Parts: sequence; structure tokens; C-alpha cells
Amino acid sequence: MSRRGQHFASNCIHRLSIMSVLFRKPQRISITVNYRLYKQLLESSDLQGRSVSNLAAYLLETALEHIQSQLAEQHTSASAAIHRQSPLQPSAMLNR
Repeated sequence: MSRRGQHFASNCIHRLSIMSVLFRKPQRISITVNYRLYKQLLESSDLQGRSVSNLAAYLLETALEHIQSQLAEQHTSASAAIHRQSPLQPSAMLNR
């Protein structure tokens, strides 16, 4: 295959992968919740003018974003602590 043909094929594959991300269908899941939680979801969804399903999806999404944010902060803090405690700092190696 010529270089131009390879570039064209690569470009087509890249465009297809972008399109598949843009057109992903929402996925359905099923969960079981206790009656008290169901009533809370129902009341909140009525107050907000949205379906129970839409509210549940929103709550799951925001909860996961919060968890991921906390995990990222913990990872950053742990990495910083490791770097502060590391005895093999380049400057320490030069002073030996």
C-alpha cells in the first residue's frame, strides 16, 4: 500500500473511532432499592419535574464524579508524600 493509501486508511479508522464515541447509545441498567429510597426518589423527581430514571442517572453520575475526584486527590497526596520521603532524590545522590 502506498504511503498516501496508508494515511487515508489511518484517517478513516480514526474518524470511525471518533464517530463511535459520539454516537454511543445510553445503556439501561436495573437496580432494586428499598421502599424508603424509592419514595425519596419519587418525591424528588416530582419536585424537579423529571422522571425517577433521569434523577437516578443524574445522582449516579454526580456521585461517581465525586468519588473519582476524591480518588484523584488521594492519589496526588500519596504521590506527593512518597516524593517528599524518597531518600533517592537526585540532589541527595549528587552530595554523596
